[in-house]
Amino acid sequence: MKLAQSNFAMPAGAVADPRIMGYLKLYQILLERSKAELAQALRLFTDPANLPVLVHCIHGKDRTGLVVMLLLMICRVDKAVRHGMSQTGT
Repeated sequence: MKLAQSNFAMPAGAVADPRIMGYLKLYQILLERSKAELAQALRLFTDPANLPVLVHCIHGKDRTGLVVMLLLMICRVDKAVRHGMSQTGT
């Protein structure tokens, strides 16, 4: 499954810099442009025949992290735990 990619090229530093774009804007774009693909990814977790599920990426962490964050939110994992996981990379 492939999540939508933007139509414009932007240096990685620009994505990281909130004065230019920032990660918040990147994630908003991914959520807006990839609704169907994200829903498809999340549905994979609802079928016991698919378990266990390995979530991985080949081109970075943003789209994969977004799927994992949505799963954690759906499972009502405490915000402090989610924040701690994002800070430690686990």
